[in-house]
Parts: sequence; C-alpha cells; structure tokens
Amino acid sequence: MFKNLQDSKGFPSQLLIIFLNGSFMLEKYLTQEKILIEIKVSDWRELIGVVGNILVQTGDIESRYIDAMIKVIEDLGPYAVIAPGVVLLHARPEDGVKRVCIAMATLAQGINFGSVNDPVRLAMLSEQLTMIHILKF
Repeated sequence: MFKNLQDSKGFPSQLLIIFLNGSFMLEKYLTQEKILIEIKVSDWRELIGVVGNILVQTGDIESRYIDAMIKVIEDLGPYAVIAPGVVLLHARPEDGVKRVCIAMATLAQGINFGSVNDPVRLAMLSEQLTMIHILKF
C-alpha cells in the first residue's frame, strides 16, 4: 500500500516498512491521504499548520487543535523533537481531537525548532493517547 511513498532518500517508506512489519497497526490510521512527502515550509509554525490541515480535511481534528499544538511548542519549548530530525506534534485531546488519528510529512529541507535534535525532516502529528490505540498488545 505504501510502496510509492518515499522521498528521494527513501526515508518514509523505510520507516513505514519497520512499523507495518512490526507490532503496529498504522495502516488503519495512517492512510495515503495523511502522508505528505518533501513538503516545503518556512518554519515550524507553518509545518504544524500544513500537517494539521491534513487531519482537519479528513475530519479527524478541529482547526483549533492546530492552534493548540503551536501553543504547546511556544509554552513548553521544542521537547516534541523526540529524536534527531523527528518531531511528534500534539496537544491535549480535548483541544479538538475528534477520533484517533495520525498524519506524517517529510520536509524537502529541514527546519529548526530550537532543539538539539534539529533540523527536523520528519513530522508526525498525533495526540498523546494515539500510540496506545495503535500498539498491539
């Protein structure tokens, strides 16, 4: 299902193969329309808006969730940059999550959040409880 979803280095498809062949059931939540490849954004706020709008368009979140994610980074700093080049965007579920959802984007050029793990090239948008629903136990 995800064979054609890769950037010039093949990164997203490699990541998806790891997830889909492992103990995750991402294919239920991470569909093709929820993945953007090599997007161009000027800063982290624009990134949050672009990735967030994927889930607004699919009806998974309300647009106010995008503002909440921006506020999280402004208030708490870049802790969401969880590994070199990877950011896990989220806010509180009550800030506009309608159902379990996830979206992903790779960036044509890395952007900075002010983290030691900058520049970010992979963004995943998820609310904090989503991974509990996605993991198979």
